[in-house]
Amino acid sequence: EFDTYNQPDWKHNLYNHYLALVYRYTDEAGQSHDCGTIIKTRSQSGSKEAEAISRRLLNFSPRLKKLEGKPCKVFVRTLGTGKAARLTQDQCMRALHNLRMASSQEKR
Repeated sequence: EFDTYNQPDWKHNLYNHYLALVYRYTDEAGQSHDCGTIIKTRSQSGSKEAEAISRRLLNFSPRLKKLEGKPCKVFVRTLGTGKAARLTQDQCMRALHNLRMASSQEKR
């Protein structure tokens, strides 16, 4: 399940970096789950700004809102830089899948 939000070109051109974010959390039954999103921003992964963005996204995304107040681990990866090309839906889904697989190698 996923949502897409198209932005006008002028807004798209304001930002340089695509970030993939995967949120890993544990539900009440003790099962681990992942949610992910792709955003375009001025910040690169590993920055304090990207960390703050990952928290603010919980307020704005209806799908991520369910994680607000829950402990979760967030994995962030910079996908690409530049203003020219927009990522396709397939590229976004593949990037989230790859980040999820890479983060699964870490101890839960």
